[in-house]
Amino acid sequence: MQNHVTICGSSLRLGLADGSAELRRHRHFETNFPVMVMPCAHGWAPRVIGVYGGHGRDRRRTTNTQDFTVEQRREAMGIDWMNGGELSQAIPPAYTEFIGEQLLVHLKQRAAA
Repeated sequence: MQNHVTICGSSLRLGLADGSAELRRHRHFETNFPVMVMPCAHGWAPRVIGVYGGHGRDRRRTTNTQDFTVEQRREAMGIDWMNGGELSQAIPPAYTEFIGEQLLVHLKQRAAA
């Protein structure tokens, strides 16, 4: 990828609404316009919710326990219509919204120039 940016759920404050777990989900995006990305903000919640492989677990645990429900993983991802397997392959809509907002700013600046 050229000119790619990495977005992390922690920088967008994705996680459980009660603040008990943050979503660390790094995804790379390539754009043809500048995107200002916030750095990862790992550590704002006491637990990390991992959404991959059809299950959810705290990645810092030393045992392989699946202790986050599908509903909790949906909440963390901001997606309420997918099952666990689909969630593991999904990009949180907040990522697209973040890039889209910056695209709109870029287009407005270009139109004004």
